[in-house]
Amino acid sequence: MVRDHALGPEIRALAEGIVAAQETEIAFMQDWLNHHE
Repeated sequence: MVRDHALGPEIRALAEGIVAAQETEIAFMQDWLNHHE
């Protein structure tokens, strides 16, 4: 949401970095869960 409505390029870049990090973490957790069910 912030990426779509950010007031400046710095905030947009920060938001994109957070999203990228969270996507990586979510993928790791989903993979772990799939192997430990």
